Amino acid sequence: MKIIIRLEIKSITNIEMSKSTKKTTSNKKNTKSEKTELENKRIATILDTMIVDQVICPFPEFGSKGFADKCGVQLVNAILHEINRIKSNLAHDSKGVDNFPAEKFNLLGDKANKSGKRQVKSSSAVPTKKRAPRKKGQKVVDEPEESEDSIHEEEPAVEVKEVKEVKEEKKTVKKTSAVQVQRSAKNELMFLFNNFIFEVYSIADDEDVSNNDYVDHVLGGLLDTFPYSASRVIIPAVEMNRNKIYDMDDDSFTSYLNTLGKKTDLSQRPKLLKMTVEYIVNYTRLLGITLANILWSRRAAINSGLLEAAVRLLNIGVEQYLSTHFDGNVPLKDLSYGVLSAAHEFDITLYPPPSKEVKEERAANRKKKAAETKARKKTVTEEKKETVVEEDEDEEEVDEDIAYEGGAASDEDEDDDDEPPKKKGPKKLNSKH
Repeated sequence: MKIIIRLEIKSITNIEMSKSTKKTTSNKKNTKSEKTELENKRIATILDTMIVDQVICPFPEFGSKGFADKCGVQLVNAILHEINRIKSNLAHDSKGVDNFPAEKFNLLGDKANKSGKRQVKSSSAVPTKKRAPRKKGQKVVDEPEESEDSIHEEEPAVEVKEVKEVKEEKKTVKKTSAVQVQRSAKNELMFLFNNFIFEVYSIADDEDVSNNDYVDHVLGGLLDTFPYSASRVIIPAVEMNRNKIYDMDDDSFTSYLNTLGKKTDLSQRPKLLKMTVEYIVNYTRLLGITLANILWSRRAAINSGLLEAAVRLLNIGVEQYLSTHFDGNVPLKDLSYGVLSAAHEFDITLYPPPSKEVKEERAANRKKKAAETKARKKTVTEEKKETVVEEDEDEEEVDEDIAYEGGAASDEDEDDDDEPPKKKGPKKLNSKH
């Protein structure tokens, strides 16, 4: 009875604990969603203020958190394409080392979830017999249904092994992400593309240009009101590095940008919109190719510093390109005019760095959390030890109860049990000599 009561108490406490944990998790989810909602409102307010101050273009579609995330996703896609190309060329290098093995990283074509696990789908269903369609005049015969046991009996040993191998393939393989883009890099990339669209939109109100006149129209028609120029960063880089761009899947980035552009006033100039989108897509591809070659030798997360390095590598020779293309009549306004500094300030305005007090508070909270988890683990292990000891005591009590129900032994029996019976040996003969 003691064991049953103790088990019932444990089950009741477990149910109560599960209910309390569900409540706490739901409360945590609610507080987290409230925090994200407040954060999104804060960012939207800052972006609206920047639109009024003409820091970014007047189209909210190209100045949102969703647009920044999409730019980051497309950059990752371009990097993975270039990594895949490098891996395919390793077959020609006998001493080449694969720095991104497929069994460790999520690469191009791997659809991974948030935890980084990839599920290998496989079907282990037993094949069923298909009945042939009944011919004209043929009688209907009810065939007996085959049981699972009979099906497995008819299968040869080889097929059973194949089924076992298929079941083993269902195990999840944990992999890490090959590329990670930090929030600062996403925001600065969004700022660069946003200002490029702003400059293209501000050149002429009603004029639409063809493909051949696009470069002269944009680079030659830039207004002096812009302190820096994103156009003279993106367009020359694409024109100088066209031979590096190859056909890679843009993951519907082109259609996404066109859809956003059609919601703005750029929809009235479809040729200009089409060419602007093409330059953004190609520049993202070039960034991906450059960053993939950097990451191949030194794997790291893509932050604002690494993005700036890729932008500067793509803009080597911009001064010569502009002076040759426009015969020295166009001011440079390249990277040295502070477009990357402005992008960095844009990111800091959206997400200001924490103060010293906030950093110390976060460190103290992390320390406190670690101590709590350590204490909780210690109590769990102690409780497990106590339960094991209690179970041993309960088993001893049960043995005593069983002995009591069988009836107590008499004193005589106990004496007999204590003293073993004496063996009768041969009698000694008293011989007199």
